[in-house]
Amino acid sequence: MKKLFILSLLALASITANAQTCMGYFTRNYENYRKGDPVDYQIRNGKVYIGDEDYCIQIPSNYVRFSGYYIGQIVDPRDNYVNVRKGPGTNYSVVMRIYTWSYIVNNELFDNNSMSYQLAFYFKKTSSNWYKLYSAPGEFIGYIYKDRIRYQDCPGI
Repeated sequence: MKKLFILSLLALASITANAQTCMGYFTRNYENYRKGDPVDYQIRNGKVYIGDEDYCIQIPSNYVRFSGYYIGQIVDPRDNYVNVRKGPGTNYSVVMRIYTWSYIVNNELFDNNSMSYQLAFYFKKTSSNWYKLYSAPGEFIGYIYKDRIRYQDCPGI
């Protein structure tokens, strides 16, 4: 499971630079996918794509629905790390420090300083400036300030 998650993040990281990316699920069967299957999708020029840079296909926009999870990259140009906090504010304790070139799988931190790209994280927006950060959908890590995640909005399909 960890290897599959890491590989999907590697593929995703290579294609997120110029595309809006988020997580959704299929609303009906499509080729090898069944209704309800999760899918990371991209919106480019108003069209929906699934796959990676080697095999990417366009699908009808009504075949995918936004799940509530955005996909973003951790960024901090000042000191190359971000504090993940127990609650939505600096008054809450730090539960984890994520370095710019690191990633998380199942709440374990892996250091990847030699990588030339950043890996993605899942997050959900809140009504405050602090977003909920996940290592995978449903695997809550903590809160992160919204300016520390690079992403583009994508659910409006």
